[in-house]
Amino acid sequence: MYAVLPITGARLGQAHGYQRIFLLGVGVFTLASLLCGLAPGPLLLVLARVFQEAGAALMFPQALTGIQLNFAGDQRKRAIGLYAIALSTGAVVGQIVGGALISANIAGSHWRLIFLVNVPVGAAVIMAALRYLPADSPRKVRRLDLQGVATLSVGHGIWQ
Repeated sequence: MYAVLPITGARLGQAHGYQRIFLLGVGVFTLASLLCGLAPGPLLLVLARVFQEAGAALMFPQALTGIQLNFAGDQRKRAIGLYAIALSTGAVVGQIVGGALISANIAGSHWRLIFLVNVPVGAAVIMAALRYLPADSPRKVRRLDLQGVATLSVGHGIWQ
């Protein structure tokens, strides 16, 4: 899901507003994380993971577009560098914290905390985004290319 939706996520941000789609993406990701952590079985866990990836695919392109639109020159280079540091640090720290949470098995939670930890983090990101991201300007809503999304999805599936 994540592999095919970032282009669509970027287009949705362009059509409906970058802040709006970023908030939607974080909200979907956070709610899906809660559902993952509470999943009673593998079917709901897999379905919730699909929605979690869809949320990530909505929020990810908005961050890069925000850097592109709000920074120029050396400030843009610095912002992209800090973004890359945040992503790489998050990837490493996420593995360590995830392993520690599983090992700790707090209250018999086993693997569930690796998803539930996203809920307060997601709530904090939403609050920060509402406070610090530039508000979206009114836009003329453009049509989403659903045929292009389908073609991209099928093409990606074939190459996998």
